[in-house]
Amino acid sequence: AAAMATEFILVGDAEKYNPALSILTPLVVEVFPMAISSVLRLLNTAFPDSRLKVRSNEGQRVVTGQGNYLVEMYFNEFPKLDSLDGQIKMMAGVANHSLFYNMASKAIIAGPDGVQELYPG
Repeated sequence: AAAMATEFILVGDAEKYNPALSILTPLVVEVFPMAISSVLRLLNTAFPDSRLKVRSNEGQRVVTGQGNYLVEMYFNEFPKLDSLDGQIKMMAGVANHSLFYNMASKAIIAGPDGVQELYPG
């Protein structure tokens, strides 16, 4: 898991790179199947201004390689990232989320113009 790594490097495609968080891109929460209903309630209570969507494909819930479900969270405005990170990670039934707050030591972005290395700060 990313949280256990001594160095965390994000690797991505230039088409997906965005220099700042965007409300158009969801925060993805990975949820244990047996907890999906309770996690949806907890997320709705903690973030009433967010819109939640369980990721599906052709009417079937998408299942990760670990057997978990994915919940997409859309915000009109992002809450404070440090509290958002902690609140979601501490919810019973949540495996992890896509924020990776303060974890990456660098990012490597590849695209038609070559490879670019980005560092925090």
